[in-house]
Amino acid sequence: MTVISGRICYIHAGTHKTASTYIQSRLIQNRKILLGEGIIYEFPGRDGRKHKPLLKAINRSNWKAWHTYLERFQQRRQHLLMSAEQFTRPLCDTRHLARIAKILLKHDYQLHVVVFIRPQLEYINSRYVHTLRRLYHSLTLEEYVSQSMQNGSNDVFNYNQYFEPLLSSGIPFTFIPFSRRYGDPFLQLMSALQLSTDLSYKPAAPGSENVQPGTKGVWLSRLVVQTIEALGLKGRSLKQTSKMVRQVAEREGWHEQRYFGFSEELAERTINHYQAGNDAFSQRVWAVPWQQMFGSQVPTQSIYSPACLSEADRMNQLADQIVRALAKRNPKLANALNTLA
Repeated sequence: MTVISGRICYIHAGTHKTASTYIQSRLIQNRKILLGEGIIYEFPGRDGRKHKPLLKAINRSNWKAWHTYLERFQQRRQHLLMSAEQFTRPLCDTRHLARIAKILLKHDYQLHVVVFIRPQLEYINSRYVHTLRRLYHSLTLEEYVSQSMQNGSNDVFNYNQYFEPLLSSGIPFTFIPFSRRYGDPFLQLMSALQLSTDLSYKPAAPGSENVQPGTKGVWLSRLVVQTIEALGLKGRSLKQTSKMVRQVAEREGWHEQRYFGFSEELAERTINHYQAGNDAFSQRVWAVPWQQMFGSQVPTQSIYSPACLSEADRMNQLADQIVRALAKRNPKLANALNTLA
């Protein structure tokens, strides 16, 4: 076993929609190899397999939970690895970032933040599909983009601005470009941890990759939320929404026709909006222009709308089935449907 002095706590902090679930599955599958290379990958809860309890502790200012977790490794000289895409937000908050770094230092760990960065068109498209599939809103992609651009300092797609607290903190960081041209993101993470990519790493567990619901799934998601909103409720307020559209999409085989909603005009407007910030960010973290890291190719738009009345009727039937299934789990929605009947 590798013994290391000067311990580092690596926090893999997403971002969202950059294969975090897949990466975390491979980390779990390869914990013995990681430990043999001097990196501990363990969780704070006895039964859980995630680091999310530490995130909940931050939100509740329960720093004792962090101390309890770190005390477990007091006599061990390996580095430590945590992974949760939800770490992005607290690590971009000056107060939380400083507090986390201070606690780690008290336990003889230096913080090192690792973040995957994805080009905005792909990242926005992916987050739009994710939030729509979970029935959080009924926005069109253009409305979603416009809303994001108006979020000011909370615009998660404006990397140079959003990551400013981390970039200027003096805390070590590694930003990894997320793109097919750079290969397997798990192996990219291994390189960031200064581990060999040639070790006999086990694959991820089956089903660990999130499957997009496809163009029809996106259309169906909006239709479901619009139906719920017409009843006076918000999709975000309902329980157990996350798998409803996905199950239909998987059953129907819709995932094969992946959704990419940007028209040429919207893509150009989005690229122009983020261009200056992207170039500044890329120079700060990689010392090269943004275009050199990611290129300039824009995927072809891939969307869906019913081509005939029978298709529209089929989508309405599926939406009705999903709403009624949700009503069995959400009394307010059931009451709204009964009132309508």
